[in-house]
Amino acid sequence: MTWTWESLTTADKGTLKRVFEEGATPDIQQLLDGTYDGLNIGLLPRLTGRRFKKLFYLRDGEPFGHNIQEKRGRPIELGWYRVRPDGRVARIDYDVEQNRGLYVVLRALQDRIVLPSPGDHELVLGEARYLGLRVAYFVLRRESTSRS
Repeated sequence: MTWTWESLTTADKGTLKRVFEEGATPDIQQLLDGTYDGLNIGLLPRLTGRRFKKLFYLRDGEPFGHNIQEKRGRPIELGWYRVRPDGRVARIDYDVEQNRGLYVVLRALQDRIVLPSPGDHELVLGEARYLGLRVAYFVLRRESTSRS
């Protein structure tokens, strides 16, 4: 099956679990310089909101990124993370020094991402885990890139 934003964001949790388990390994380099629209599916939206943006870039030569959420019509940067390979998934690790103050609780968050369609970095499926427990799936769709 060819997965799309619409088919993933309307899929049930059983389907998302299966797609995640069968998903292909992302090439982190292909994610860099990208801004992705995101949609949370599950418990996490009640805590963090349903819509967000996820940015991937290099920081001090290492894959890094952060999230952006709109609050009262204004973009708020939050949830900084490093990105690294972890077996067949890419791990988004929020346990970084930039998450401090009100955001220190995000350090217990770990995301794992896969490609629903092998080689297609325009659409990404993720699983969010807080203190090791899966709290949501999320879907990312590339919005822009500075690659030529």
